[in-house]
Amino acid sequence: MLGAYGSLISKRAKLHPSLEKRYARVLESMHDFFLNEYRECFTCFEKFAPNALLTPQDLAECFMVALDTMKSRDAAWEGWSVIHNKGAKLSVNVGRKRIIIGNRRSPMTVAEAKGLLAHEILVHAQRAVQGGKRSHDLAIGLPDYLVAEEGLGALVESAINGSIPLKIKDRYIDIALALGAWRRRPLLRNEMYVFCYSRAVIRSVVNDDAIDLDELEHVTWEHVNRIYRGSLGNNYLAVFTKDIAYYQGFIKMAKYLQGAVRRGRLTDSLAYVYSGKFDPTNPAHRKIVADSKPDQ
Repeated sequence: MLGAYGSLISKRAKLHPSLEKRYARVLESMHDFFLNEYRECFTCFEKFAPNALLTPQDLAECFMVALDTMKSRDAAWEGWSVIHNKGAKLSVNVGRKRIIIGNRRSPMTVAEAKGLLAHEILVHAQRAVQGGKRSHDLAIGLPDYLVAEEGLGALVESAINGSIPLKIKDRYIDIALALGAWRRRPLLRNEMYVFCYSRAVIRSVVNDDAIDLDELEHVTWEHVNRIYRGSLGNNYLAVFTKDIAYYQGFIKMAKYLQGAVRRGRLTDSLAYVYSGKFDPTNPAHRKIVADSKPDQ
């Protein structure tokens, strides 16, 4: 395992503080803002014990409470709903105004659920709703908006949780291992599973967590299958690289909003970012937003 991580590091690489340390100020400021501004959306979690594991059904109930709250604040949310499917993913369908929760998704902690609610509803869905007041393009996303979109979702999720989810770091690293490099061949699907499963076991032991090997296996395969989505992950590789956007976008949006925190303009900057699905660091996107007029 150490060899796999070591293969990604150049001997000339500079060591940097962790993301949590680099962006501590913006994470703390956003944590306070979201839990205050949207506190009613999170009341549904109060009935659960802090160490409870929420099922997909529990998650759906909480998401419906959040949607009802948003509908009571803004009529533009009417028509949005929460539905189940047979998958394991959690996603937003902007066209159909749906929050989709897979019934096969693994149970999660209350903290994880709060972060996901913020990520999916208070970022992805909300930017679609607010963007729809300006134009169809700002509702579905301007060209090349994805990195900023997923980065903002990851940043808000991290702010709510109080730390950056390991899945964001793991996916970035594991995609690199799956792709290979000039001095290292790509990891095949079965090799990636052994690597990720071993890492999960080590983390559980270090954290003194109760270990459910069956659940650990299920969660690990979910992670690995996502990386090799679209291929068998054998001698013919296809790697799902979209997840790189979470890491790259996190840094982009953290820098952007950290500047707003320094200027004492976080609330104004977030209101601007919620003008639609666009990249606030892209001059062409900013012009489109400036030229658009929101519905009253």
